[in-house]
Amino acid sequence: TQGGLLLPRLSTSQRNALQNPPEGLHIYNTTNKCVEVWFPSGWKPTGCDCNSAPPIPGQIQGPALVCPGDAWVSFSVPQVQGAMQYQWVIDNQDTLVSNNGGDTILVNFSNQQGNRTLSVTAGNSCGISSASTFQVQVANPVAAFTVNPSSPNINNAAQFNATTANATFAWTFQNGTPASSISQTPQVTWSQMGQVQVRLIATSTAGCVDTLDSLLN
Repeated sequence: TQGGLLLPRLSTSQRNALQNPPEGLHIYNTTNKCVEVWFPSGWKPTGCDCNSAPPIPGQIQGPALVCPGDAWVSFSVPQVQGAMQYQWVIDNQDTLVSNNGGDTILVNFSNQQGNRTLSVTAGNSCGISSASTFQVQVANPVAAFTVNPSSPNINNAAQFNATTANATFAWTFQNGTPASSISQTPQVTWSQMGQVQVRLIATSTAGCVDTLDSLLN
């Protein structure tokens, strides 16, 4: 009746430096003023000192461009002081596959292309914060180009221009000089008349690929 159990007191950085903490380990986190327990999925707060709702979470971290059908895409927010849990909201056509309630989630995206909005709030026993939001574009690249002149002249360079944004390029030019290029705007010369094939492979920054085969005269 004269005392109580005083948990080990660690800052967040000290806690994170623990090697292989045993499941069920309790600490008092002096950084966020929370009692925390180690579970296989990570540290979870069981109680925090508060007299108001947590502040709004910081910027959501994750890719702003993903491919249709991408799976296990990770998004996270920096830990919010005083937060006991996080509530994530994603678009209905996608699937939250991991850890709603934590500061990191995994999302499976559907094959439907378009823009998505992710949001997250931080909560404790005193209330729930405003939401932090993040825009994600789900899209395949579209391999497309222009060429000037549209019918290249013998021994005169034709100027190609790949019009896809946020992508890298791989060209092949049948019987052309050069025969291939990774430039967005290559110049190519042909030394003989006839129909030739031009192939453009566009790869987005998310790793999605689109291929265009075109015939030029």
